[in-house]
Amino acid sequence: MIIKTYQQYLIKSLLKNISIAIKMKSFNSVVLFTMMIYIGFGIGNSLTTYFLSYFFELDQNGVAAIIFSGGIAGILSLLIAPRLGKFYDKKTAIIISTALFGFFMASPYNLRLLELFPSNESPYLLISYLTLSTIGFTFLWTAMSLANSMMADVVDEYESITKQRHEGLFFSTMSFAYKLTVGAGYFFAGILLKIIAFPTQSDISEIPPETISKLGFIGGPLLMAIYLISIYFIIKYPITKQRHNEIRDKLNS
Repeated sequence: MIIKTYQQYLIKSLLKNISIAIKMKSFNSVVLFTMMIYIGFGIGNSLTTYFLSYFFELDQNGVAAIIFSGGIAGILSLLIAPRLGKFYDKKTAIIISTALFGFFMASPYNLRLLELFPSNESPYLLISYLTLSTIGFTFLWTAMSLANSMMADVVDEYESITKQRHEGLFFSTMSFAYKLTVGAGYFFAGILLKIIAFPTQSDISEIPPETISKLGFIGGPLLMAIYLISIYFIIKYPITKQRHNEIRDKLNS
């Protein structure tokens, strides 16, 4: 009986904490921003093979090099994120990072659609794509790093309101948002392939050029739009550097 009562208390307490968090503008801003980014990332990640094999006609070595660029970008972001945070407040830094990330990640597709990117036969194709992809991934990881840092500030704000510190609640929500929205991205990717009527198990010579162009539209304008729309949510983030200093002073006192 005591155990059951204690479990009910824990559930009631958890629901109360979640209710308070949901009412916080800062919490909603970071979570919705993250979810939007990961939906686009899920779509792009699930269609990477299609983009690189059919739209750019890269071989396995080229595909591996592109994927490897994401790892290099992770190292570069460790250098860039702190510097951006030093010169700008977190909201401004994440807006800049997201805008640059969306622009550079979509550039190979947008430039190809505008006939300004090296052709698939060009020796400059791979290096051009690698350069833009590495820059794009660098700012993606920078934006995600800043988002986690902003969530830490949200935890401080929550503590200033409730006198309790539930870091696990907030960061587990970020983890859940990642799993949920990346999965949704994979689901939407399948729908997009059906919409453009992309054939399965077909030789590239059998695929109509207009269908391949539609694939480029997904990788370029569509994904860039999703990433840029995410900025709308982070603009609503209310914790400025001054506001966070006030919260820390309150907590310290």
